[in-house]
Amino acid sequence: MHRRDFIGAIGLVYCAASLTYPRLSFADDDTDILDQLRSGGVSPLGKLLDPDQADVIHANLIADSMPRSDPYAIMLALSMLKDRSVPKKGQKRGELFIARWVTYGNPLLIRFFTDIGYKATSDPGDCTSWCAASVSWCLKRAGINLPDNPASSQSFLDYGEAVELSKARKGDLCVFTDIAKRGYGHVGFYNPDFKVTPDHVAILGGNQASDGATNCAAGYGTSRITTVSQPINGKRKTRTAGKYLAQVRRPA
Repeated sequence: MHRRDFIGAIGLVYCAASLTYPRLSFADDDTDILDQLRSGGVSPLGKLLDPDQADVIHANLIADSMPRSDPYAIMLALSMLKDRSVPKKGQKRGELFIARWVTYGNPLLIRFFTDIGYKATSDPGDCTSWCAASVSWCLKRAGINLPDNPASSQSFLDYGEAVELSKARKGDLCVFTDIAKRGYGHVGFYNPDFKVTPDHVAILGGNQASDGATNCAAGYGTSRITTVSQPINGKRKTRTAGKYLAQVRRPA
């Protein structure tokens, strides 16, 4: 898959509607504006926003408030967010910004793709697999170079420096390959603080812990940014897991 396979001429597409996607820039300490948005979708000018547009601005504020220290710290900060969208019709509360949405494409996840060089995702909104895009976004924000195809997990197989799992340290990248479809897989950060059994590895990343229906097709659950225990599956047995740990890479 080429780096630009995801690029389209139609710009950003949402599942429910096409929305403008303003790139606003706020200082990291603009917590008053962020607090206003968190409390009901009020714009910096004090005017009520269209709920969809409020979510886009909120997503931009979240992204611009993330740290720049190192990619693992950025992903960890994202995983701890409790921010939710403006509730839509029939919803008692909004949806988490660190998860795939039920209503339409999550603008924060879509920003991950645009910031790493993609004008549009291959599937509408946040229905494209986004583990690699979230990892790449964290790397780029920390000023680290990206692989040739930053939206593909398998582009990380020869990225940076190879390390043995026994010597892995916090922030190294664990790259999994699908047993049946070698061009597919998963990627996330090695998390040694999360206890797992010897035949598993803890992964901090996006597009994980998928459950529940969303705005996407069947099988695309409400995946989110979190830490999960993933089987290493060294013998590549499909009854153990559909993927196996192919590489551990250290960003360089």
